[in-house]
Amino acid sequence: MTEVQISQSQSLTIVTCLYDLQRIEKINRRNISEYLKLGEMTCSLPYNMIIYTEEHLIWEIAKMRKKYGFLDRTIIINKKYEDLPYYKYFELVKHAHFINPIENMNPDKDTAYYAILQWSKFSFLNDAMTHNIFNTDYYAWLDFGIAHCVDKKYLELAFSNIPEKIKIMMFVNLVSKDVLSDDYYKSYKRILAGGYFTGSIQNMKKAVIEFDSEVRYVLSQLRGPLEDVMIGRLIVKNPDLFTYYFGRHNAILSNYHHTVDSLDHNILHIIAGATALAKEDMCYAITAAEQICISIVQYGLIVEPDLLHKLLDNYFTIAYYVKGDVYAKNIVGEYCKHLSNPLFYAEYEKDKERIMANFGFVNFDISNYIKQHLVIV
Repeated sequence: MTEVQISQSQSLTIVTCLYDLQRIEKINRRNISEYLKLGEMTCSLPYNMIIYTEEHLIWEIAKMRKKYGFLDRTIIINKKYEDLPYYKYFELVKHAHFINPIENMNPDKDTAYYAILQWSKFSFLNDAMTHNIFNTDYYAWLDFGIAHCVDKKYLELAFSNIPEKIKIMMFVNLVSKDVLSDDYYKSYKRILAGGYFTGSIQNMKKAVIEFDSEVRYVLSQLRGPLEDVMIGRLIVKNPDLFTYYFGRHNAILSNYHHTVDSLDHNILHIIAGATALAKEDMCYAITAAEQICISIVQYGLIVEPDLLHKLLDNYFTIAYYVKGDVYAKNIVGEYCKHLSNPLFYAEYEKDKERIMANFGFVNFDISNYIKQHLVIV
């Protein structure tokens, strides 16, 4: 198990839960013994932790926290599934799933029981923040069994330098008109990772209110989506409340502080794909590009020349539309630094007419730059 250093700069409480849905639903899904094994990583974290669970699981969880020496930083709260605040909507969600089945949802996993439990992340957070037992300024939601999909490198960085805004990882660009459309909840879209998000107690409380409002909206539409899709809508409706980072599932923790993983995904799908989006939707991709460039400059991230070229080429286009000439011209300067690399230059040669034309929009003559600064063999 990777040793995680406690951050002294911020006070943090992690909130999580463990419920035996296999027992509750009496269907074939991941059993509780698997979740307990996966929960070893979560229980090994040296942070204040509030865990909501069923009575028969309390001792198993307490043993794990004690094993790692953090029982004194742990509150375990016994709460029956039927006592969850959103359980009052169970029959309505079940009915919604029957009359308005959501496309792409897994009927064996994404049941009404599962949806209610996912929604309850926000009621658990609300309860924890209301009492604020550890008197902390920052809160995080962390899925108890998140170890099943994450890279465990850089764990200490995933729980440090937490911003005021709610920070969450996205898999794709959000397209505002689609997210706000009446058809948004008709299908399940894997937009973001709801397994880990952080924020100040003030902003988390705002998110709880916004999420509860969204619950009432989806129920009024007789829909029962999962919480991650609903959070996507919250991001578009409350842009000042959220910040974000990017990657595949395995990068939920490793990319939190700075980008170290999922480079091909972030560059080829999120950044390159954004050039076809409306200006207001490019903001997500420009953040992804900025984060990769910061990782290159400040943390020594190595990006292969072909991907680096794709990054800076598309970053320029997005920046030109979103932030204007001056910002975009700075990216041209970064681009030119890499032209001395033969492999990067070869990528330029493949599409130089288009690149020359693009850079011309900020009055930069790249062909003249090359003549003056490079020796081309």
